[in-house]
Amino acid sequence: MIELRGAVANVFVLGVSDEIALREAGRVDVLVETASGERYAGTLRTLDDIDASLTGIYLPVTDTLVLRDLTPDTVLPAIEDLINGGVLDEVFLEVLEEVES
Repeated sequence: MIELRGAVANVFVLGVSDEIALREAGRVDVLVETASGERYAGTLRTLDDIDASLTGIYLPVTDTLVLRDLTPDTVLPAIEDLINGGVLDEVFLEVLEEVES
């Protein structure tokens, strides 16, 4: 897991150990904790990952944000933009229970 700290949220990227692994991943799950304490969970996918998944007649994308690529320079600004635009809850699923480590 890597943690990306921002002005309006901290993003915990699950399943990767560093920025290199993040760049190489086509899909990662994230936990977002806003500055106000709200928590959201979702998936980040790249366009290449979606293209590789288009083998059937549909592609489910619930609670997913599609990014050009997965880097700290794209992940954190994209999520902060959703928060600042007031639409994070429309894209990701709000976590209502405390998550214990």
